[in-house]
Amino acid sequence: MIRVRVHYRAQARVAAGVAEEEITLDGACAPADLIVRIASAHGDGLRRLLLDGNGQPHSTVLLFIGGEQASVNALQPLKDGDVVEILTPMSGG
Repeated sequence: MIRVRVHYRAQARVAAGVAEEEITLDGACAPADLIVRIASAHGDGLRRLLLDGNGQPHSTVLLFIGGEQASVNALQPLKDGDVVEILTPMSGG
């Protein structure tokens, strides 16, 4: 099993209803798979922020793993103990 800590920032925090949580994964998980799982677990508000109409992560989602910016579509699986930060760009002007 793999445990990762997820921190939600800005709009993602409001939509998730929590600032952070620990997620236990059965095995290797790519960042995009984690985003889909999180979006499905937290309802429509977070789903709209994180996923496009095809159920895939928006390219605008900012993801940091261990403090380093990472691509949502990175193939490198998450490791036990990783800290993942999710930030959605602010809109408006």
